[in-house]
Amino acid sequence: MSSDLLLSILIVNYNTSQYIVAALHSVCNQFDDSVEIIVVDDGSTDNSVSLIEDFASSNKSGIKILVIKQRNHGPGPGGARNVALNAASGKYIGFLDSDDYFLPGIANQTLPILRNQVYDITEFHFTQIIDFSGLEISQRRFYSFIGGYNTQEILPLVFANTAWYPWIR
Repeated sequence: MSSDLLLSILIVNYNTSQYIVAALHSVCNQFDDSVEIIVVDDGSTDNSVSLIEDFASSNKSGIKILVIKQRNHGPGPGGARNVALNAASGKYIGFLDSDDYFLPGIANQTLPILRNQVYDITEFHFTQIIDFSGLEISQRRFYSFIGGYNTQEILPLVFANTAWYPWIR
């Protein structure tokens, strides 16, 4: 991974043409060129790929946008996320679902913490909006830093608080 880029934001897209441009705007309108966006399209059959490519080619924010297209490889976004991880060059990795967006203020909250380079992993609260019929069910309009961890601290917590049964993997 390159030391020039601080953060790689990974987006897996599958048939989210109605949301993907808002997701991309929410990154480009807040972050600077220390961030890259990697979008892996996992075999979409709608027009989302052309929307992503149009956005990337007209992007004036200075943020590099890499678009990777692949055939759909089965249920879930895991394989596509791995492709994005392999292409990432930032010191830190962030995930954004293609049907989600970052609210204003996330860059102001996250970048200073990442630039301090104290933690291997950071955790923030998020906003949840569930909208199946236009109804907003839940919303928290803030980002707050929960905590940071180094690898030696987090691994025991992950294994102690996660169900590692073979039938759920």
